[in-house]
Amino acid sequence: MELVVTFDQPMINNWLVQQATIQTRFRSMQQELAEPYCWASLPQVLRPEQIELNS
Repeated sequence: MELVVTFDQPMINNWLVQQATIQTRFRSMQQELAEPYCWASLPQVLRPEQIELNS
């Protein structure tokens, strides 16, 4: 998953505040996973107007 698109501003704010902690925990978890699951990545969390669509 590359993007989570939401109008939920509190969710976006929480993601921004907690992103470093989430990333650290996620990397720790990744080390325990077999391929291809260890290649998973965290998404960006954006509002709809922040998305650039490729035409």
